[in-house]
Amino acid sequence: MYWWRPDPPYRGNFGDELGPYLVGALFGLRVEWAEPDACEIATVGTVIEMMLSSKGENRPALWGSGLFLTATDTISAGEFQIAALRGRLTRERIADLDSDVALGDPGLLAYVLVEPLPRKQHELGIVPHFLDAELPLVAQLRGRPGVTIVDVTKPAPEVVRDIARCHYVLSSSLHGLVVADSIGTPNAYVPLSNDPRIGGSKKFLDYYSVFTDPARQVILPLSEVMSRDTASITSEIERRYRVPADLKAIADRLVKAFPG
Repeated sequence: MYWWRPDPPYRGNFGDELGPYLVGALFGLRVEWAEPDACEIATVGTVIEMMLSSKGENRPALWGSGLFLTATDTISAGEFQIAALRGRLTRERIADLDSDVALGDPGLLAYVLVEPLPRKQHELGIVPHFLDAELPLVAQLRGRPGVTIVDVTKPAPEVVRDIARCHYVLSSSLHGLVVADSIGTPNAYVPLSNDPRIGGSKKFLDYYSVFTDPARQVILPLSEVMSRDTASITSEIERRYRVPADLKAIADRLVKAFPG
């Protein structure tokens, strides 16, 4: 399997590393990392462009992968064996694709990594993208009552469990929100920085596009987060968050679409 791995000094990013754990837990398969020109499959993550530029003649399967969506040109479906894609925006960029292809981020299946769910320990968990983790404002938030900062460079199952220990989640990481949806934790997106390496807003829109209620994303401006106390933030999330009613149907279809 191919998944994106950062260069040192970063230790890893749980969103990209969810794929091998999910495939192992759901399908009992042993997973090894491989380069795009030698891999059989890619799953979670915004990896399609990276693979396209280095896979050569290889035609690996895609199961829930996504595009950066910064360009407008299309990609031929024949470049890959497409079992599932992250969202409708990714699907629109792939030409000659079966219209019935499954859609959804496999991170929605993360609940299988934390069964049974752990006891809640924190009022609010903040999940910074790994590129946001060392920002001074994250250190400021860490000191607030009831707040825990989730370290996304830990092994993916540990991160999922840490998120599950929180009553509410604020995240600048897409997969902080995906995992929170998966395990039933009310959540909201907070843009902690404008770092272009994080990928912009379109990958979030791609994720939410698969739901019958695609406008259900809750966004809290950073200025609002920094000026409110923990209780006020969690109350706002509670008021605005909407449970994805079709989550089980999306998750079931992803499982059925896995290339066997």
